[in-house]
Amino acid sequence: MREARRLYPHAQLKLYTHLDFQSTGEANLKELQTDLLDLGLFSGFSFDSSNPEEAALFDDKLILKIYLKDLDKTAAQVLHLLGGPRRQGVFIIVDLPRFAKSYVTQAKNWVPKLPKGSVETQVKAALAYLRGEGSEVEFIYPPEGAALQEWTQRRAAHYQVQLTGRALGYLCSASEGNLMSIDQCLKLFSITHKGAQIDLEELSHVLQSDSRYSGYELPEAVFNADSLRALNIIKSMLNQSSSELEALGLLISRLDQALKVLVRARDEQIDKLNPYSSEVSDFFRRERVMSLNLRKALLKAAKFLPPEFLSYICRELESASRSYLQFDSKNACIHLQNICMCVGNRQIMQFEGL
Repeated sequence: MREARRLYPHAQLKLYTHLDFQSTGEANLKELQTDLLDLGLFSGFSFDSSNPEEAALFDDKLILKIYLKDLDKTAAQVLHLLGGPRRQGVFIIVDLPRFAKSYVTQAKNWVPKLPKGSVETQVKAALAYLRGEGSEVEFIYPPEGAALQEWTQRRAAHYQVQLTGRALGYLCSASEGNLMSIDQCLKLFSITHKGAQIDLEELSHVLQSDSRYSGYELPEAVFNADSLRALNIIKSMLNQSSSELEALGLLISRLDQALKVLVRARDEQIDKLNPYSSEVSDFFRRERVMSLNLRKALLKAAKFLPPEFLSYICRELESASRSYLQFDSKNACIHLQNICMCVGNRQIMQFEGL
C-alpha cells in the first residue's frame, strides 16, 4: 500500500471482498470490470496536485485492494479478469491465502478464456494470463525464519529498542510470526525500555506481566471455558488498538487458526496421547503453536469439548469473519462475544438474536 501511495498519492482507494463477487452462477465481476476500464468523467483534466480537494475530484488514478477468502473458482475468475484489458493508472493489491510454489513459478501464457478443470488448473491459468499480458506481478509473503528476525531487528531499531539474540528469537517464536503483534510489543518497549538492551529474562517478564493483550490469549481463554477473561481480552484489544477492524481481524485470525489446530488434533487423536510425549510436541511444533498454555487448552478442548459447542463456535466465527469483511465491526464483535459466552453458558446457543 505504501508503494501504491508513492506512485499515486491522490488516487481513490476502493476495496472489494469475496462477498462483492458472489453470484448464483459465474462470479459477479461487472463493477470490477468497470473500474478496470472506465477512465471516469473527469479523465484528462488538469488539476492542482497541491490542493487535496481538487486532486481527489479530478485524479483518474485508482488503487484497488481485493480480499479473496480462498483459492477457489471465484478467485480464478477475478485473477483472470485482472489479466485482461485495463486502463493505465490502476494499482491492484490482491490479498489471498498463501500460494504454493508451483503457482508462483507459472510461465507467461496467453489464456484469453479460463480452461475447464480443477480450481488449481484455473488459478494457474489465470496467473499465467496475468503475467503474459505484460503486467508487473509481485508475490509478497510475510517474512519467516531469518527474514522475520531481520524484520524484527529493523522495527526494534526504528523504536530505539535493543534485543539480545535470545530475546529476538523468543519474540519471533512467541508471536508466531504475527507482524502486528511484534510491532505492538516493540512499541510498548519503546516507552518502557527505550535505549536499553532487553535480554530474554526481561522480555519474558514484561510479556507475562503486561496487562495488554496480543490476541493469542483469546483461543486459550475460550478453550479453557473462561468466558470472563475471553470477553476482557476482546475489550482490551479494541481499546488498545487504533483501529477496531484491525484488532478484530487479528482476533478472528487467531481463533480461526486455533480451531483448525483443534480439529486436526481430534482427527489425529492427539488428545489420546501422553501430553508430554514427543508425538504431541512434534504435532504442536508442526502446527506452530508455541505457547504451552494454548497447547494445554487445545488438548483439553480436543478431549472434552462437545461437538455441538464446536459447531456453534465455527458458525459464529464464520459470521464474525463475514461481518469483518463487510467492515461491520459492531456485528463482528457481537459474534466473537457470543463465542466467549457460550463456553460458560450453553443456553447462549439458543438465543438467535445474540
